[in-house]
Formats: sequence, structure tokens, C-alpha cells
Amino acid sequence: MNCSYLIWYSPRKVSHRFARRFYQKLCKGCLKNFSDHPTIDKFYFELTSYHPEINDVPENEIDNFDLSPWLNPIYRKPGLIYLSCVKEKNEHVRELLLDMSRKYGLVMYSHPELVYAGAAQQKWSFKDLFQQHPGYSTKKAGY
Repeated sequence: MNCSYLIWYSPRKVSHRFARRFYQKLCKGCLKNFSDHPTIDKFYFELTSYHPEINDVPENEIDNFDLSPWLNPIYRKPGLIYLSCVKEKNEHVRELLLDMSRKYGLVMYSHPELVYAGAAQQKWSFKDLFQQHPGYSTKKAGY
């Protein structure tokens, strides 16, 4: 089971194909200037109240994965969060992230599976994403 998760806000429900393409584009560095959404900040602050960032853990607690199960610092950009956890805590982290994603209506993707598609019921495309987030340049991203 994968130990890496991508979480983002979408105004509409997404398909597995869309989530996979979104993840691939993000990994290639094509998705930049993604518009922020307040639920991402709320999600992040709640998550780090349960498990602080690895950089915020005291040196003598660095191996305490119950305190902080993260493999590296949480990658947090406007509009999305990418994180990885230690394999031993993956089941706990997966359940926590799934519960929180449902609570906040965020999309949760763990390559290669779409774990939670968000709260909205409509499917949408990359063109919709760019229309919803005018900070994107479709020419730069290759769409």
C-alpha cells in the first residue's frame, strides 16, 4: 500500500483518470500557481495538531512515529498538500486523512488509486480547473 498522499480542493467531484493526470502533471512540475482555498489551511492545521511536522518534533522524539509519522516535511503549497508517512503508520495515516478529506470535502489521491473524490457530485476536466483558477496558464502547463 502506498505511503504518499496528495490532497487538494476541487469544486467538483473528480474521476480517477483526472486525479491520476493531475498527480502526474504535479510531479512533472506542470501545475504551478494553483489557487489557494481556505479548507486546505484548515485541513493542514488540524492534521498537524494530531501529528506535528517532522521539523517541529524535538530531537529526542524524532523516532516516535506515534507523535509524527511523516517521512519528510509536509509539502504544502497554495491549494494542495503532498505528504508521505512511514510504512508502519500507513494504515493509521490513511484512515486519518480519509476522515479529514471527507470532513473538509477535499480530494485525496494515493497513486495509483483515487481514495476520495471530494464532496461535489459533478465530474470535470482540466479546462474547468483553469477556468476556476485564473492564475493558471494553460499554455505553460501544456493544455
